[in-house]
Amino acid sequence: MVALLPAMRRLNQALNLEGLTQVRVTTPHYLGILAPSNGIPSNATFRPELASKVLLPMLKFLNDTGSPLMVNAYPYFSYTPWRTLDYAIFRPNRGIYDPATKLNYTSMLDAQMDAVYTAMRKLGFGGVQIAVGEAGWPTKAEAAQVGVGVKEAQEFNAGMIRICSGGKGTPLMPGKTFETYIFSLFDENQKPGPIAERNFGIFNTDLTPKVVEHADFPNNVQSHASYVMNAYYQANGRHDYDCDFKGTGLVTSNDPSYGSCKYVS
Repeated sequence: MVALLPAMRRLNQALNLEGLTQVRVTTPHYLGILAPSNGIPSNATFRPELASKVLLPMLKFLNDTGSPLMVNAYPYFSYTPWRTLDYAIFRPNRGIYDPATKLNYTSMLDAQMDAVYTAMRKLGFGGVQIAVGEAGWPTKAEAAQVGVGVKEAQEFNAGMIRICSGGKGTPLMPGKTFETYIFSLFDENQKPGPIAERNFGIFNTDLTPKVVEHADFPNNVQSHASYVMNAYYQANGRHDYDCDFKGTGLVTSNDPSYGSCKYVS
C-alpha cells in the first residue's frame, strides 16, 4: 500500500499535463482500514499500521486535490440475522446510542459513514469528502440465510440513496450528499464463492430487471440499456463522450421518457 500514493500522484500529474484538471484521483478502501471497535462511531480510528504511513499522507493529497476518500460500505457483511437486520436495511429499530456525541443511530450505513468521518477528523482531515465506491445487498444467498431477497435489496438500496443522494446526510454530516455507486448493475453468475456473491445485481444476467416498478416500462435490453446509459450521462457531466459507450449511445434533444417512466434529466 505504500506505493499506492506515489502512483496516485503520478496519475494526477499526468491528468493535469493533459488539461484534465476536472478528473479526480482516488482509490477505494474497504472498511477494514478502521481499527476494530464496538460499532460506536465516535470510537472509530484508522488501524495504527495504516494511519500515519498510508492514510495521513493520502488524506493530505485528497484534501489538496479536492478528491474524496472512497470507501466500500457493506452493512450486509456486518449484519447478524434476527439481531441487526432491521438496523442494516433501514427498517424501524431502536438504534445504537453514541454517548460521546449523544446521537442515536438507526442505520448501520450511517454509523459506518460517520465512523470513517470520525477517523479522518482525528487525523485532522474531517473536511475531505467521502464517496461510496460500492455498496449493495444480495437478492439470493444460502437457503437458510435470513434477510436476503429482492425485498431486502430494495429496502437497502432505497435507504442508501435517501441518505447518500437525497440530501439527508448522516447524524454527524447532516444535509450532505455523497457520490455513491450501487453494487451491482448485473448479477455475476460465473463468480466463485458463496451464492450471495453472484447475486448483488439489480438486473439478472439475461439483462431483465429483478423488479419492474413501472408497468409501461418495456422489458427489453434496448430500453434497459437506454435508461442506464442516460443516467450515467447525466451523472457524469453530460459530455458527448459520456454517452458514447463504444458507439452504441447517442445524444438526443428529444426526451425519451414515456408514461410513468421518467428519464433522469
